Amino acid sequence: MVYYNRKYGMLLQDFGTTAVMAALKRDSKGSVVDLLIANAGDSVAIIGRQIGEGVTPMDKICVVDNAHELNEVRRVAVLGSTVEENYITPPESSGFKWAQLAVTRSLGHNYFEKYGIIPDPHISPYTLNKADKYLILCSDGVTDVLSGKDIVEAVSWFDHNCVGSMEEVSKELVKYSLRNWDDEADNTTAIVVKLT
Repeated sequence: MVYYNRKYGMLLQDFGTTAVMAALKRDSKGSVVDLLIANAGDSVAIIGRQIGEGVTPMDKICVVDNAHELNEVRRVAVLGSTVEENYITPPESSGFKWAQLAVTRSLGHNYFEKYGIIPDPHISPYTLNKADKYLILCSDGVTDVLSGKDIVEAVSWFDHNCVGSMEEVSKELVKYSLRNWDDEADNTTAIVVKLT
């Protein structure tokens, strides 16, 4: 299906996407020991670690590429973009000054690439702790309405109380996120992997 915006004469799929992925390395016994995480934009990976009776999020696994990152802002500014209310705005001469992005990195953004929006991901190695229980890959539709703590606690609760697989847990996390939006929800995607 092709989505076309008649008012602005643009194909919506040309606006790109954020992304996150994880490659898992296993030891000789088949246990996951290391992760290599790549993300572009505001889709992130969260690790839920079992500490006592609860699950706690491990922070700063991914860099969120947005107007809060000074190096990112400097890069887009060199090419004429500005930051207005935490959004990246292209220069007046672009012909689409009305457009704004919340991220400074995006895959396949045909309109903003000449104004500093790049597809290059951040690569983050992560060595697993024996207490790491969940790997959660999610878009900003989840993280904009739920904290890392809320996310890992919800995943743990769904894992213990829902009959089914991690696919079902992922679906429940998405539904839970959507219920927390006041207005129209943003793109909301999640994948949950049980590590132990």
